[in-house]
Amino acid sequence: MVLLRFLLVVAAGYLIYRLVRHFVAPPGHDTLTPPGGSGSRLVRCERCATLIPPENALVRGDQFFCSEQCRTAS
Repeated sequence: MVLLRFLLVVAAGYLIYRLVRHFVAPPGHDTLTPPGGSGSRLVRCERCATLIPPENALVRGDQFFCSEQCRTAS
C-alpha cells in the first residue's frame, strides 16, 4: 500500500513538472543547441524525432521534417 501511494505521488509530481515546463518554456523551445557549444541550432523532426540543422530540414507550416518520407507520413 505504501509503495502504491509512493508511485502515485511520483507520477503526479512528474505530470505537474511536465505541465509547468510546457507552459513556462520560452519561445523557440523546439530548437536545441548541440553539445560542444558550436553555436549551430538543431530542430527536431516531427515524425521520427531526429535532430537536424534547420537549413537541411523540410518545412510544412511550423513543423520540421528530416526527409520526404517523414513529411508525407505525418
